[in-house]
Amino acid sequence: NSLKQQFLYRGWLFFEAKFGRLTQNEPLSTISSGLEAYLRTIAKLKSNIEDVNLENNPVANDERRENQEEYVNVIVSSILRHLSPAGIVFLSGLIPSLKALFPEVFRSVVMDDDSVSDCDGNNGTTDGVEENCDNGNESDRDDSSVGNEPNENEERMVGDDSSTNYDDDNGNGNDCMGAGAYRNKLHYLFRQLLKAISEPSHSPIFFYVDDLQWADSASLTLLSSLVLESDHFNNADEEEARQCLFLVGSYRSNKEDYPEILNQFISEIDSVPSVRVTNISLGGIAKSGTNSMISDALRLPIRLIRNFSDVVHKKSAGNPLFVKIFMTSLVEDHYLTYSLEEQRWKWDIDNVRDISINENVAAIL
Repeated sequence: NSLKQQFLYRGWLFFEAKFGRLTQNEPLSTISSGLEAYLRTIAKLKSNIEDVNLENNPVANDERRENQEEYVNVIVSSILRHLSPAGIVFLSGLIPSLKALFPEVFRSVVMDDDSVSDCDGNNGTTDGVEENCDNGNESDRDDSSVGNEPNENEERMVGDDSSTNYDDDNGNGNDCMGAGAYRNKLHYLFRQLLKAISEPSHSPIFFYVDDLQWADSASLTLLSSLVLESDHFNNADEEEARQCLFLVGSYRSNKEDYPEILNQFISEIDSVPSVRVTNISLGGIAKSGTNSMISDALRLPIRLIRNFSDVVHKKSAGNPLFVKIFMTSLVEDHYLTYSLEEQRWKWDIDNVRDISINENVAAIL
């Protein structure tokens, strides 16, 4: 949270998402959740909902945005400029806040029978995603076609149907336009949405994605498109007009069942000269780091906790995550207690030393 606040203070837009075992059954939902959180806040501000938590508001900590009403109006106008109404409806199946942000768009779609006719000529929508039978040949507000055939670069980035089959992975391919066209349109609209969000204030985007080892292939393909395609960012010469996407992904590199699709994603990103990739391997922290970490947590000087901290460091192998888990378990099992009389944390070093490491926790290490 401290890192997030620093980026927000400097004018960045911060999106975050976390994959999990269960999200593999809901392709693209994890990445969508990062944008959903931001747009939900914008929708609440637009509707003047009073219970918006400004402290966690992604637009509340930038001094350049003192007038939030003006900022929200600019963002809304920018989205309408970059996405057609049909494009907004198309994305709303994955980003529901678009419905609350643009109710007039959905009212007009409902009233316009032609805009929601399906392939059989029946009126209606499916899961909030508009099914048009024109293979996606709709123009956005920039007069650029959403459904046009991708250029040579886009075809390379998105991949052919055999490498990433949206139907096979998700079972959600659009019968009207085919899996490849549906995927290309979806990627284009996501890129346009990022452009619409970042362009008004020239804000760079920090997108943090956790537990990539659980990511589905459709999500990794979308991330590739967001990183490797540049049509959603300005290429102006002036530094203040430049925009960028800073993608930070974390994953467990020591898993035996490490997914091949993640290896392919990393290799593809790493092989493009125009994309700067930095690989950081996180190992255990030094004993002095564990000492400082526990000293801060217990609010005690290092000289008083050194023996205790050394035991914790040995059992955790210096893994910060396990230090936290182990310390929490000590409190829950009453090995680490707070003395109201002495106004400090107390422990029995021999009891802590005799605790065995749980097999599940050892597996984490």
